[in-house]
Amino acid sequence: MKATLALEYIGESQDALLKMYSMIIDQVKPGLGRRVVGNARPRKPWVARIVGRDRKYGWTREFLQANWQRKRANSTHSRGVELWFVLDSGNVYEVKSPTSWRSSDRYFCIVNGEGEIQRIAESVIEQWLKNH
Repeated sequence: MKATLALEYIGESQDALLKMYSMIIDQVKPGLGRRVVGNARPRKPWVARIVGRDRKYGWTREFLQANWQRKRANSTHSRGVELWFVLDSGNVYEVKSPTSWRSSDRYFCIVNGEGEIQRIAESVIEQWLKNH
């Protein structure tokens, strides 16, 4: 069974501008762009399939490619840009979904037999990895 998940990319145009300015400054002196523009946290949403354990990050993840949809975006693309992800049942996913300009919701989920996306506790993942 498959399900689709739409996540809003809040601040997509601002993130793109910061990246562009940093790259332009780096042309003058490599590495200077990050120091001048700063180390802004990207707000881009993502979905990753959990495939195992990782010592550094906790979980080994494969990040899914998103289908971008801009038809609901405002004129500056600061709100309304959506990233759509296709999730398959039989997998566990980690999701980072921006909820505002400064905060995000991170959670784990599965696709149940009816094709619905269900949130799960992180403790469930260990058992799932043992069974798969």
